[in-house]
Amino acid sequence: MKILIAIIAAAVLLPVIAQAQSAGNEQALKKGAVLTGQGESTVMLCRSRDKYKELQNAEELDRTGQINASKNNQQVYNVPAGTKVRVINYDPDYCKVRILEGDFKNKTAWIATEYLKPADPPKEEKKDADDDDDDDTE
Repeated sequence: MKILIAIIAAAVLLPVIAQAQSAGNEQALKKGAVLTGQGESTVMLCRSRDKYKELQNAEELDRTGQINASKNNQQVYNVPAGTKVRVINYDPDYCKVRILEGDFKNKTAWIATEYLKPADPPKEEKKDADDDDDDDTE
């Protein structure tokens, strides 16, 4: 009986936990994100979500010609890993982003969410004790 209760509890709680993790990931990515090449020096982004899915499939099937044709039609951007982006539209599988730097700055494109990671938050500079004084007297 205890095993059955544990199985039912897991079936109920796991989707709730996964949804909470996804919401946390969305919040982190919307604060700032960078492209992660997962071992590659560049990351493929596409102008449309459907084209991205199509080219992911072509890549899996090793259809290099199809991928090159899309690059020539400027439907695909090969962007260096580590490039800063802003998430415009979040989905657990695919995100629409605006590229914030480099050759494709200000372009919008789609990417698999797995190729995004939260950007490091800017380091706060420590203020000197003197900076807190509004009084100019000595």
